[in-house]
Amino acid sequence: EWCRDQVKTADLDIWGLSGGNGLAALSLCATLHSLILDLHENQIGEAGAQALAELKNSSALHILNLNFSANQIGDAGAQALARLKDSTALHTLEVILNQNRVG
Repeated sequence: EWCRDQVKTADLDIWGLSGGNGLAALSLCATLHSLILDLHENQIGEAGAQALAELKNSSALHILNLNFSANQIGDAGAQALARLKDSTALHTLEVILNQNRVG
């Protein structure tokens, strides 16, 4: 809903999210230029990581900072997030994956 209002910058610290519900909707924010998303300790898992990896298709998103510490993300989720680097629009990308099941 807030995405329809020409939002250009979002700094979100979300608690209590499980499985990545609703995260794919962020990729529909056509005007979102900067996104700082703190989802540490939310159990978003593989599905949530893969949903957020769809942000690579956003043509307006230039700055992306994701904190996914302690979220039960494994190799498949980490590989999906690694594809964010293939975005032609992103200028700045930071992904924090401490305390996950990667490797």
